[in-house]
Amino acid sequence: MRQQARLADLGGMVAELGHELKQPLFTISLAAENALFAIGQRGDAAEAQVLPKLKLVLEQVERAKMIIDRIGRYSRLGTPEDCEILCLSDVVSDVERFLRPLLCAQDVDLLFAVTGAGGAHVSMARVDLEQVLVNGIRNAIDAINACLLYTSDAADDLLC
Repeated sequence: MRQQARLADLGGMVAELGHELKQPLFTISLAAENALFAIGQRGDAAEAQVLPKLKLVLEQVERAKMIIDRIGRYSRLGTPEDCEILCLSDVVSDVERFLRPLLCAQDVDLLFAVTGAGGAHVSMARVDLEQVLVNGIRNAIDAINACLLYTSDAADDLLC
Protein backbone atom coordinates (compact mmCIF):
# COMPACT_ATOMS: atom_id res chain seq x y z
CA MET A 1 0.00 0.00 0.00
CA ARG A 2 2.90 2.34 0.72
CA GLN A 3 4.32 1.60 -2.71
CA GLN A 4 0.95 2.42 -4.29
CA ALA A 5 0.81 5.66 -2.31
CA ARG A 6 4.33 6.59 -3.45
CA LEU A 7 3.41 5.90 -7.06
CA ALA A 8 0.28 8.02 -6.68
CA ASP A 9 2.38 10.85 -5.24
CA LEU A 10 4.86 10.45 -8.08
CA GLY A 11 2.04 10.59 -10.61
CA GLY A 12 0.78 13.83 -9.06
CA MET A 13 4.25 15.38 -9.14
CA VAL A 14 4.76 14.31 -12.76
CA ALA A 15 1.41 15.84 -13.73
CA GLU A 16 2.31 19.10 -12.00
CA LEU A 17 5.80 19.16 -13.53
CA GLY A 18 4.36 18.43 -16.96
CA HIS A 19 1.91 21.31 -16.61
CA GLU A 20 4.68 23.68 -15.51
CA LEU A 21 6.97 22.66 -18.38
CA LYS A 22 4.24 22.97 -21.00
CA GLN A 23 3.74 26.66 -20.16
CA PRO A 24 7.20 27.83 -21.32
CA LEU A 25 7.04 25.38 -24.24
CA PHE A 26 3.82 27.06 -25.36
CA THR A 27 5.52 30.47 -25.16
CA ILE A 28 8.54 29.23 -27.14
CA SER A 29 6.25 27.69 -29.75
CA LEU A 30 4.18 30.85 -30.07
CA ALA A 31 7.30 33.02 -30.42
CA ALA A 32 8.71 30.74 -33.13
CA GLU A 33 5.39 30.72 -35.01
CA ASN A 34 5.21 34.53 -34.81
CA ALA A 35 8.79 34.78 -36.09
CA LEU A 36 7.96 32.44 -38.99
CA PHE A 37 4.96 34.61 -39.86
CA ALA A 38 6.97 37.85 -39.62
CA ILE A 39 9.78 36.48 -41.81
CA GLY A 40 7.22 35.26 -44.35
CA GLN A 41 5.70 38.73 -44.50
CA ARG A 42 9.04 40.51 -44.97
CA GLY A 43 10.67 38.13 -47.42
CA ASP A 44 14.01 38.78 -45.73
CA ALA A 45 17.28 37.64 -47.33
CA ALA A 46 18.10 35.67 -44.16
CA GLU A 47 14.90 33.68 -44.60
CA ALA A 48 16.70 30.63 -46.03
CA GLN A 49 18.91 30.42 -42.93
CA VAL A 50 16.33 31.30 -40.29
CA LEU A 51 13.27 29.32 -41.44
CA PRO A 52 14.82 25.84 -40.96
CA LYS A 53 16.04 26.80 -37.49
CA LEU A 54 12.59 28.08 -36.44
CA LYS A 55 10.98 24.95 -37.83
CA LEU A 56 13.45 22.87 -35.83
CA VAL A 57 12.50 24.83 -32.69
CA LEU A 58 8.83 24.02 -33.32
CA GLU A 59 9.61 20.34 -33.95
CA GLN A 60 11.61 20.09 -30.73
CA VAL A 61 8.87 21.83 -28.73
CA GLU A 62 6.47 19.16 -30.00
CA ARG A 63 9.01 16.46 -29.14
CA ALA A 64 9.37 17.85 -25.60
CA LYS A 65 5.58 17.85 -25.20
CA MET A 66 5.45 14.21 -26.33
CA ILE A 67 8.15 13.29 -23.81
CA ILE A 68 6.19 15.03 -21.05
CA ASP A 69 3.02 13.21 -22.11
CA ARG A 70 4.85 9.88 -22.24
CA ILE A 71 6.26 10.38 -18.75
CA GLY A 72 2.78 11.29 -17.56
CA ARG A 73 1.33 8.11 -19.08
CA TYR A 74 4.15 6.05 -17.60
CA SER A 75 3.45 7.40 -14.11
CA ARG A 76 -0.20 6.28 -14.31
CA LEU A 77 -0.52 2.59 -13.57
CA GLY A 78 -2.03 0.35 -16.20
CA THR A 79 -1.94 2.84 -19.11
CA PRO A 80 -0.51 1.22 -22.25
CA GLU A 81 1.96 3.15 -24.38
CA ASP A 82 0.65 4.39 -27.73
CA CYS A 83 2.45 2.44 -30.43
CA GLU A 84 2.63 2.93 -34.16
CA ILE A 85 4.37 1.19 -37.03
CA LEU A 86 7.47 3.27 -37.77
CA CYS A 87 9.87 3.15 -40.69
CA LEU A 88 13.24 2.97 -38.99
CA SER A 89 15.09 4.85 -41.73
CA ASP A 90 12.61 7.78 -41.48
CA VAL A 91 13.09 8.07 -37.73
CA VAL A 92 16.88 7.79 -38.02
CA SER A 93 16.86 10.52 -40.69
CA ASP A 94 14.88 12.82 -38.39
CA VAL A 95 17.22 12.10 -35.47
CA GLU A 96 20.27 12.69 -37.68
CA ARG A 97 18.84 16.04 -38.81
CA PHE A 98 18.22 17.01 -35.18
CA LEU A 99 21.75 15.93 -34.12
CA ARG A 100 23.53 17.28 -37.24
CA PRO A 101 24.99 20.34 -35.43
CA LEU A 102 26.45 18.09 -32.72
CA LEU A 103 27.75 15.57 -35.27
CA CYS A 104 29.39 18.36 -37.30
CA ALA A 105 30.87 20.00 -34.21
CA GLN A 106 32.39 16.67 -33.13
CA ASP A 107 33.47 15.79 -36.71
CA VAL A 108 31.50 12.52 -36.59
CA ASP A 109 29.82 10.96 -39.63
CA LEU A 110 26.63 8.98 -39.10
CA LEU A 111 26.14 6.16 -41.60
CA PHE A 112 22.89 4.21 -41.56
CA ALA A 113 22.15 1.54 -44.15
CA VAL A 114 19.03 -0.58 -44.59
CA THR A 115 19.12 -3.67 -46.76
CA GLY A 116 16.14 -5.39 -48.29
CA ALA A 117 12.99 -4.09 -49.91
CA GLY A 118 10.79 -1.75 -47.93
CA GLY A 119 13.28 -1.10 -45.15
CA ALA A 120 12.99 -2.01 -41.49
CA HIS A 121 9.88 -1.22 -39.45
CA VAL A 122 9.25 -1.28 -35.73
CA SER A 123 6.11 -0.97 -33.61
CA MET A 124 6.56 1.49 -30.75
CA ALA A 125 6.02 5.11 -29.74
CA ARG A 126 8.00 7.41 -32.04
CA VAL A 127 9.32 9.56 -29.18
CA ASP A 128 10.62 6.43 -27.41
CA LEU A 129 12.51 5.30 -30.50
CA GLU A 130 13.89 8.80 -31.06
CA GLN A 131 15.08 8.92 -27.45
CA VAL A 132 16.81 5.53 -27.79
CA LEU A 133 18.56 6.65 -30.98
CA VAL A 134 19.57 10.06 -29.59
CA ASN A 135 20.98 8.46 -26.45
CA GLY A 136 22.82 5.78 -28.45
CA ILE A 137 24.34 8.28 -30.86
CA ARG A 138 25.36 10.64 -28.07
CA ASN A 139 26.94 7.73 -26.18
CA ALA A 140 28.81 6.74 -29.35
CA ILE A 141 30.10 10.30 -29.77
CA ASP A 142 31.25 10.31 -26.15
CA ALA A 143 32.98 6.95 -26.66
CA ILE A 144 34.70 8.17 -29.83
CA ASN A 145 35.94 11.28 -28.02
CA ALA A 146 37.13 9.23 -25.03
CA CYS A 147 38.97 6.85 -27.36
CA LEU A 148 40.60 9.73 -29.22
CA LEU A 149 41.57 11.39 -25.94
CA TYR A 150 43.02 8.13 -24.62
CA THR A 151 44.90 7.51 -27.88
CA SER A 152 46.22 11.08 -27.84
CA ASP A 153 47.35 10.77 -24.20
CA ALA A 154 49.03 7.42 -24.89
CA ALA A 155 50.89 8.93 -27.87
CA ASP A 156 52.05 11.84 -25.69
CA ASP A 157 53.35 9.35 -23.08
CA LEU A 158 55.34 7.51 -25.75
CA LEU A 159 56.98 10.74 -26.85
CA CYS A 160 58.17 11.58 -23.33
